[in-house]
Amino acid sequence: MERLAAARALTIAPRITARPAVTADRYSFALGGRDDEPDIRRLLREAVFPGDVRIALEREPDALSGAAIEGDVHQTIVARQAATSGIAAIATRSVRQRFVNGHPAPVGYFSQLRIAAGSRRHRRLLDAGFEYCRRLHEDGAARVYLASVVSDNVTALKLLTRRASSWPRFLPVAALTTLAIPVRHVRVPSASPRIAQSSEDVREAVACLSRNGARHQFSPIWTPDSFDGAIPGLSNTTLRVAERGGRIVGCAALWDQRACRQVVVRGYSRPLAMSRWVVNATARWTGVPALPPVGRRLEFGYISQFSVDDDDRDVACALISAVCESARDSGLDYVAIGLPADAPLTAAVRSRFRHRAYRSVLHVAFWPDGEEIVNRLDGRPYLPELATL
Repeated sequence: MERLAAARALTIAPRITARPAVTADRYSFALGGRDDEPDIRRLLREAVFPGDVRIALEREPDALSGAAIEGDVHQTIVARQAATSGIAAIATRSVRQRFVNGHPAPVGYFSQLRIAAGSRRHRRLLDAGFEYCRRLHEDGAARVYLASVVSDNVTALKLLTRRASSWPRFLPVAALTTLAIPVRHVRVPSASPRIAQSSEDVREAVACLSRNGARHQFSPIWTPDSFDGAIPGLSNTTLRVAERGGRIVGCAALWDQRACRQVVVRGYSRPLAMSRWVVNATARWTGVPALPPVGRRLEFGYISQFSVDDDDRDVACALISAVCESARDSGLDYVAIGLPADAPLTAAVRSRFRHRAYRSVLHVAFWPDGEEIVNRLDGRPYLPELATL
């Protein structure tokens, strides 16, 4: 595997490679381009996730503009009905440099699967879609992939156990917890490490990210160039560092992706819709953000580049508090951070901050040429960075 010095910066323009269209069964598959962009955005708006708060993960005003967030290789796969050319499904395949057993390596990510309502019962759509993914996989950009599924999505989790000939194998490897932290009343504790905004030279912060990333599985590779503004919403001005004895011992950044990726409320369950006025009336005193009207986005950002030497709880909580303050100043209501579900540091963060927790299952996906890599994964904890997924 390549060493860190040879890793490519994540801020280079995403490579969206061409691939011939393929027709299988009743569907045609191709990489999405400008002509597909309006249909992609429409399907993202219409694909609503169920729950007390029904949400859509949207990408306005341009579905393709946030590609740099997901990696320097990015492909949006568009499936259309062969007879009508109507959009049937989309999915994405992206690749970025991550730590694998402590060394940089290209790792793919399968995400953003959305199926139009009229095609959800057609099992052959998924079979043909993964066959198209397998053909894309032949470019050699990555040999292993990640996929994340929310724990209560039993249907999707069961589906990933299917062993069709065209599918990669999906192997569950870790449980992750996403914490959505309301920022209104969070303050940096007085007895804490010194927290500062990073200087223009972020090399020491990147060194902290690298040494802690290397002790986790699938953490992203960051370089000083990652903070030059080429990645939407990310710059060195958003980075906060924790210092002890003149040395950086931790860092974290606020990554505001609202300009190209939004979480939009598309409905409420009947009980929550009836009690929404109570939640909103008491929001100022409880610190819980108001529930927006249907059609409005949730104002939240990500805690990214989270790195703490020795998993120091005081450093971790001080950094999260500092990012929450920055988020509040930016007009955000929540910040989200992804952590290993059962780690002691995660328990400490959960006890310190008011939050909503969401559990997910991280899978490693691979075709036969990636099996050797997967078999050699060692026991490092998995921390793939929520904001890049």
